[in-house]
Amino acid sequence: MEQTNVVPPAAPVKISSAVELPAFGVLLKQSLKMYEVLFKKVVTLALISALALLPLVLVVFSFGFLSGQPLAIKVLSGVLFAAALIFLIYVASAAQAATLFIIEDNNRGVGEYLKKGLGMAWKVVVVSLLTGLLTLLWTLLLIIPGIIFSVYYCFSIYALVFENQTGMAALRRSHTLVKNYWWAVFGRTFLLGVVYFAAMVVVSLPISFLPENSALAIFWNIVLSALRFIIGPIFVIFSYLIFKELVIIKGSALTNAAQKTA
Repeated sequence: MEQTNVVPPAAPVKISSAVELPAFGVLLKQSLKMYEVLFKKVVTLALISALALLPLVLVVFSFGFLSGQPLAIKVLSGVLFAAALIFLIYVASAAQAATLFIIEDNNRGVGEYLKKGLGMAWKVVVVSLLTGLLTLLWTLLLIIPGIIFSVYYCFSIYALVFENQTGMAALRRSHTLVKNYWWAVFGRTFLLGVVYFAAMVVVSLPISFLPENSALAIFWNIVLSALRFIIGPIFVIFSYLIFKELVIIKGSALTNAAQKTA
């Protein structure tokens, strides 16, 4: 009987492309410039997303008082927990879409972008779930395929928001954009993560010299949390710039579809 060996997918071979992505330094500089302009709006949306967590926190906190309560109260608490979780996912997804709309076009108010994001929230949830599920399945097979496909699918939400590619079409579009540019996308994103990590290590150094649980240590931890919260949108802008470059290189989904039809 013939024995077949199943070989897991290897990391994509680096292919020399006629058009290269901008260097990491150029992308970072552009991201910081855009972030400076968009700061108030993107941080406001991040804050709205964070505040959506409050109902869930309150429900979870109330669980500590359920001991000895009637079954009906416990069931009600469970329903409230599910409702609060769905509300959080809905608002966070809407804020995610609204942030991308703002990055693309900064001429309107936050409320208008959020309203637009709310209309797309469930589509964002579906694409996010599909991306997470498929990446998890590849990770369960082997760690390396999970990393590979997480990069291939990293622009799925961008394909949904900017090109109206829903469901699996968004994942396929992201895969198409990243194809032959896997190492370029991975390398630039990895470098941004390294810069962020190094900066946070430097900023965190004072904590190691402060007495544990002291007022100053607690204050510094709050400052660090605020910094992480504020810096987050830079990663979104950085990814947006790579996405737009890849769209220019590969062509838009609509243009490509029209050319195939013609």
